[in-house]
Amino acid sequence: MPTLSSGATPKSDVALMPKLAKQLGFALIRHGEEWRLYTGPTQIFVARDGAELVESLRQVEDHARRGGEAVALLCYEAGYALEARLLPLLSQSQGSRPLFNN
Repeated sequence: MPTLSSGATPKSDVALMPKLAKQLGFALIRHGEEWRLYTGPTQIFVARDGAELVESLRQVEDHARRGGEAVALLCYEAGYALEARLLPLLSQSQGSRPLFNN
């Protein structure tokens, strides 16, 4: 589910992890040598079908255009929802798992 945030806070303190692990709503992302910590999501999306996925991605894109940032977990099966000829395979493979979490 994408998590909309106004920005990230760089963090490199490993001692912070046990405290964060007890909290809900954080993502720690490594990009090269830099770590970015996202906390306090302003909105959380969960998409379980193609229509919800497209709408969630649209909202995240709108948020980014306004200068925001987002963190997301996009499942492999989400590709089925984005490609019309693969859409019939979605119901066979997905079950009740989300396609997109942020």
